[in-house]
Amino acid sequence: ILKSGESATEAFDLLDSAYIQIDNSEKRVEIRETRAAQIEDSGPRSHLLLEAAAMSEADLSDPERALTNLIEVMNLQPSNTDVRTRCRSLAAAANLPELLAGHLGTVADNVGEPDLVSSLLRERAQILLDPIGDVDGAIGALRLGLEANPGDASSQEMLADLYDEHERYESLAELLDLRSLHGADDAQKRSFLLRRADLLAGPLDDADEALMVLITLVGPKEDADADVVARMRALFNSAKCSEEIFPLLDEIYQSQDQMDQLAQLLETRSEQLESEHDKTTTLRRLGAL
Repeated sequence: ILKSGESATEAFDLLDSAYIQIDNSEKRVEIRETRAAQIEDSGPRSHLLLEAAAMSEADLSDPERALTNLIEVMNLQPSNTDVRTRCRSLAAAANLPELLAGHLGTVADNVGEPDLVSSLLRERAQILLDPIGDVDGAIGALRLGLEANPGDASSQEMLADLYDEHERYESLAELLDLRSLHGADDAQKRSFLLRRADLLAGPLDDADEALMVLITLVGPKEDADADVVARMRALFNSAKCSEEIFPLLDEIYQSQDQMDQLAQLLETRSEQLESEHDKTTTLRRLGAL
């Protein structure tokens, strides 16, 4: 009668009472799974599946079956963080991280809220990293989450750490640009862009792009950001973008009355120049200081 769906509620109650009397937990779990599959209302269905999961874990010592039932609840209630936490615990106990990671991706594909999508995919990434050890899969999950929710700071930070740890500097530079667009405040945006400039000037060896980033941060010449000026000076000293940087630093140092810095700048510039005329002109300026 229960499996036919006719008078299923009454049949379920009678069977449950009978199985309690004979202490048959296996059958109590089974009838809950059967009845849940018949119900469309997510509330009562989730309740039965939660009971089935709890019994599977506690009475049957079957974490895999408990996890399977909880995953069904997660499908019905994807925003329920308690259920997702229990799923992670059971996946670890049953040594089934791939099963949960796969379902988290599937659930994320079927929800519409950007915050929830990125949260689900971040949890998927965490499982792919540990215990599975799939770095590329974790990166892919986090990137998908940020496509749905570009401002998710937690996913941004996790992805940035992965890129940095595995020396994927080009991808990290792109991410830092994204973070600067979605930074919480000006100080954070500045921090992200300075880090991006450092990558461009360093391991990515793209001094031109690094200078473009720094120029956006330098501000009014008389109040130029000291960290930005220091980075521009380092580029200049390494003879990268010297033609473009020299007039900028020249104007900044004069605006701030930093004659010692200007003198050092002129001396370095004279060593970089090939034209004797230009070199002499620069040294005359230096002498006049």
